[in-house]
Amino acid sequence: MKTNPDDIKGDQWPSFAAEIGESDEHDHKIRLVLDYVHSKDVLDVGCVHHNPEKYKSKFWLHKAIKKHARKLIGIDLYRSGLSFLQEKGFDVRFADACDFDLDRKFDVITTCDIIEHLVDVGGFLESVSRLEAGRYFADFYS
Repeated sequence: MKTNPDDIKGDQWPSFAAEIGESDEHDHKIRLVLDYVHSKDVLDVGCVHHNPEKYKSKFWLHKAIKKHARKLIGIDLYRSGLSFLQEKGFDVRFADACDFDLDRKFDVITTCDIIEHLVDVGGFLESVSRLEAGRYFADFYS
């Protein structure tokens, strides 16, 4: 089952960072991931995180990874968010996390705060397994 991109209204979803406020105590996720992405090829699934303006934040995981990874590609269904980030120079692409194939391998795959939103977790896991990544990081919003 594929996700309907028309159902993605990223700028209308509440942002977790906005709910908790941005402070240094909430960057544990970034510290953990950065230990594994240095000089690696990384795929960030769900990279827009509901609001493309997060590119300004020091707590946006995608930007933190970009500073350390050899190559970073992000995928998301939020078309206008992707366009905005592409204009800012980020290599982000339109793809459904439940059914994608980028025809390449990655050393690390990250998915933060998206799995609970997927309509087909099995399709997501199949897509990830085709990429044969060495490491996979998932974070769940609870």
